[in-house]
Amino acid sequence: MGIMQSLIGAAAVAAGFKVKNSLRFRGGIESYLGRSAGLGLGSNPNKMTYSGWIKLGVMSYDGYVFDTVSGSTAFQILLYNTGTGGFRIINYNGSTNDVDWRSSGLLLRDPTAWYHLYVTIDLTLAAGSRTKVFLNGVQYTNTGTNVDSAASLFVGGNYAHYISAPGGGDFNAFVSQVVVTAGAILPISNFAEFNANGVWVPKQIATPLPANTVYFKFEDASSVAALGTDSSGNGLTFVPNNMVVSPPTSASMDQMVDTPTNNFATLNSVFPGTSTLTNANLTSAGATVAPTITPTSGTWYLERDGVALTWTPPAAFPAAAGNYNFGQRPFTNTPTAPTLCTDNIGIVAPTTSGSFTGNGSADGPVVWTGGVPTTLSIDGSANLIGTSNVDKLAGGFKLRSATNNAAGTRNWVATYASPSTNSAFGQPQPAQKNP
Repeated sequence: MGIMQSLIGAAAVAAGFKVKNSLRFRGGIESYLGRSAGLGLGSNPNKMTYSGWIKLGVMSYDGYVFDTVSGSTAFQILLYNTGTGGFRIINYNGSTNDVDWRSSGLLLRDPTAWYHLYVTIDLTLAAGSRTKVFLNGVQYTNTGTNVDSAASLFVGGNYAHYISAPGGGDFNAFVSQVVVTAGAILPISNFAEFNANGVWVPKQIATPLPANTVYFKFEDASSVAALGTDSSGNGLTFVPNNMVVSPPTSASMDQMVDTPTNNFATLNSVFPGTSTLTNANLTSAGATVAPTITPTSGTWYLERDGVALTWTPPAAFPAAAGNYNFGQRPFTNTPTAPTLCTDNIGIVAPTTSGSFTGNGSADGPVVWTGGVPTTLSIDGSANLIGTSNVDKLAGGFKLRSATNNAAGTRNWVATYASPSTNSAFGQPQPAQKNP
């Protein structure tokens, strides 16, 4: 196809495992999976494990990745005020937070691809080391509190458990390959690994899993209820709320084939001045929109409100208000060209230099390079990766400051690690603007 894009397609094939499905949580409508009986205490009520892949949608409000509630006590893994990329784990005991885990070095602000989040809590360890958080295989350091003494507030017993959450905390994102275990620490190597190219990729999860474990593949869309099927072997099925599976061509269809091993384009919520986006970045209220994958050539098929469209870059993207489908759910019509996903895009080395038009704003341009920059200079200002001025994205970078983004033509030079930075997985951002 002669276009720039990442190695993710090849990386996934090299890993030898393909994830089939994800589930979309549309946010603002209380879309969640819930189980009122919880998972049970397990062999040790002081331990838990969470593993899941997340592709961010709208980044402007709190969204609960996992939620456990019993009366006035709660345990929550959440993205909070995600326009700035905050991440927290809270264990609320009815009056104060026994655990309030956060890291100034862990910001999630890349909506272009997938993150793997792995969390363990072990209250048998010394205070300060009980909560561990890994993102894309990298462990992050807690800068909040970590002194929980309430052994079973977070998981176990008959506490209600949720993927996403009711009551206004529902997630706006895609999720895939979710595993939650009560009473045991399952090693991260059960869920993902670095492949031969150094890319963090999903592994096939061996089943049956330990008791008090739930595993969501989201592969069964024969009914709404089937979306909550537990594939662990333990029969701990969750009940979906405000999820849709029929008709599959509906803009509200929530089972997707957008996964960590085949990343699809969505509308780019960090595109400067973008129109209001909803439904995990697949619905736009206006015409200022662009896709997260922006090849430089080829002809690509998509639909808006069920109407067939093609896009042949460098022509302008056919932007308008409406519900978009890049192929992550069934089309209304028969595609006449390939769809914008990493399985369909050729493997070409990322671009090492170029120019963009600065806008003088903190809401700066998104620059597509086809890879994840390791170093970046703009007009001679070097080492911008790791500063508050620039976010690295799975396919390039985003200007976050008027600095290095003055109006007019700006020239950039990037370098990439070899061979693995051509990756369409989401990238943890440097420490910046964390509340």
